[in-house]
Amino acid sequence: MNNTKQPLGVIAGRLGKNPVQYTRNLKKGGTAKVAKFSLAVTVLGQDGAETVWYQCSAWKKRCELVMKHLQKGDSVQLHGFARRSTYFSKKTNQEESVLEFDVMFITFLGKALRNINTETLNQQDQPAEQPAVQEALPGVASTNPF
Repeated sequence: MNNTKQPLGVIAGRLGKNPVQYTRNLKKGGTAKVAKFSLAVTVLGQDGAETVWYQCSAWKKRCELVMKHLQKGDSVQLHGFARRSTYFSKKTNQEESVLEFDVMFITFLGKALRNINTETLNQQDQPAEQPAVQEALPGVASTNPF
């Protein structure tokens, strides 16, 4: 498998399926939780709009946030590292490639944002403002248009 890591990037789209959580063994010992999910990103080009799918991974604390707050159809903006991995498929007997994205920072949009603001309000007994969301959930940004 060939992995080429790219610089920090930003993608935004909708989850194609509910996230799935795994436990991975770390090279230095121990384990870490990782949430895997697919994200549909619409790209505009000369030939019109095209949907590009990314296979996303969120580790440790970000895994917990994804599993708790996101589900199929939710909109998010992700900051992280993109790469294209290639592998030989026994099914098609050809080399295949997949776009992967390692999530470093999550911005909840739309319904997911409303859910997180409601939970913050219930937990802290204060108005659901951006600073409250960011303090309650480190590593999560909030751009609440509502």
